[in-house]
Amino acid sequence: MISYSKASSILIFVSSMSAQSVNAHSIPEDFDVEKYQAQLKEVRFNSSVGSDFMDGHEFVPPGPDDQRSPCPFINTMANHKFIPHSGKDVPALDIPKLALYMYDLPEEGFKGIVNAAIYAGQAIVQEDGDILLDLDRLWDRPGEERDASMVFPNPGTAWPKDLFTPGAVPLNTNQHTDVTFQKFRRTVNEDMLESMLSKNPGSDVLTIDNMYSYFYDRIVDSRRDDPFFRWGEISRAVACGQYHLPTLILGESADNFSEAPKEYIKAMLMEDRLPDGYTPRSVRYPDFDGAKYIAALQSQSVELFKTAFMAEAVDLTEGPGDSPNLRGRVELDVRVS
Repeated sequence: MISYSKASSILIFVSSMSAQSVNAHSIPEDFDVEKYQAQLKEVRFNSSVGSDFMDGHEFVPPGPDDQRSPCPFINTMANHKFIPHSGKDVPALDIPKLALYMYDLPEEGFKGIVNAAIYAGQAIVQEDGDILLDLDRLWDRPGEERDASMVFPNPGTAWPKDLFTPGAVPLNTNQHTDVTFQKFRRTVNEDMLESMLSKNPGSDVLTIDNMYSYFYDRIVDSRRDDPFFRWGEISRAVACGQYHLPTLILGESADNFSEAPKEYIKAMLMEDRLPDGYTPRSVRYPDFDGAKYIAALQSQSVELFKTAFMAEAVDLTEGPGDSPNLRGRVELDVRVS
């Protein structure tokens, strides 16, 4: 779909050598907004967009042999055939370009994912310089997949909470197999999704404040209820670059980047599907202000970091459950990732 010079492939690959210091989805404070607006203008000028934006990209759910990742935004690219529907041999460098084309999101926000995938051996640099990715590999850790996901359960909650306590009932290996474990961790937890959507009762929209609240709950609940919960600098950075994207991508206003219809968010997170008639904001609204969009993206990410730090600081020793010391988990996450 999108062509790249071998030189650009090599440049991104070389930058990946420090990939673990790059926060996935993050936008630097000194981000060049003018360059972003010029790129967006060029993309829209060179594309046939408008009411026919999704023509040829109708939603097709994955089949049994198709691969999908833990990232709904990338999976949506596959389900709408912007990248190979099989999820196999995906040109990894298409993903940042498509983030701009499909979602108005800066390429920089997804280059970190590609770099980290190369660094972790998930995306493979071919002899001709192409970089190919099987989406299934993004479930490997360290990488895009992590605890405290928006809608996927923590893998550690697949096992009985008291498994390693004295007198615990031994694990039934006929019921708990690798197959059941992988199915559990890769299946959207509908209760979690409904918990998110219920954050704004009586309304058809979900707001960014609702997402902050849900993110806070996910971290605290994980610390309390998941004895295997793993969290730290990298996990935090990935999460803080994701939790605000549904309202940014799916909102219906030209300049309000803080809310989106619940039905749209549910479709994307449950089915990896864009709403019928979807077009990016920059296509729908001629007066779309890219600078305001970037400012919202950055400020919301900062608020998510603040939310994470507050949730990490909650003292659980006197509350229900017994969570291990979080500091050790942070150190572990940084060391092995």
